[in-house]
Amino acid sequence: MNKQNITIAGLVVAILAISGLYFRSGETQKNFGNLNVNENAYSSGVTYSTSSISTNTATSLLVRATSSRTFAKVCNQGTSTVFIYKQSTSTGIITGMGTPLFATSSYQGSCLTYDEIDPYLGQIWGTALNTSTVSVESLQN
Repeated sequence: MNKQNITIAGLVVAILAISGLYFRSGETQKNFGNLNVNENAYSSGVTYSTSSISTNTATSLLVRATSSRTFAKVCNQGTSTVFIYKQSTSTGIITGMGTPLFATSSYQGSCLTYDEIDPYLGQIWGTALNTSTVSVESLQN
């Protein structure tokens, strides 16, 4: 073998070794600055919405998941305490009952998170003693 063939063979071995290390994890990673982004991390994007809750009225904040909800977060953005219910319909919802989300002036915004710790996939309702606003962030696959 001449010197040129040895050099080419060495380069091929080096490229194969590097590509083997790159694909070893089974996931393709892209690097954007200092962020590593996994192309297959989510099948859909996070959705953001806000809802205004009228006084003494049950308001649907998040509909029932159609497949799987991997994450949902409901935060009180208003000045009145909001009460959260996890149930399929508004039947039996009473203002001033349920899980409280305190006003932003009290606790710098109070949130409830539904994830692997609380994997609730049903509908989420809110009520308030006075008109208030909540933000909803969710990810559904």
